[in-house]
Amino acid sequence: MYVTLTAEQEAFTGADAVIMLGAFPRKDGMERKDLLAKNCGIFKEQVCSLYRGTSPKRKLQPPRTPQGS
Repeated sequence: MYVTLTAEQEAFTGADAVIMLGAFPRKDGMERKDLLAKNCGIFKEQVCSLYRGTSPKRKLQPPRTPQGS
């Protein structure tokens, strides 16, 4: 089942497994630390919602930055 919603809490309610994909793209002139800071803010909000709304049996694969980004 694929779910695309803008309200994280609604998307995660009752979920046993969640795969989070996507991130802010690296732009010209951005250093790695700038990109990581931007993406950290994006995923922090999602992970907080994830823990509030998912099942106690939840499994989480933390997002990772691809090599060379």
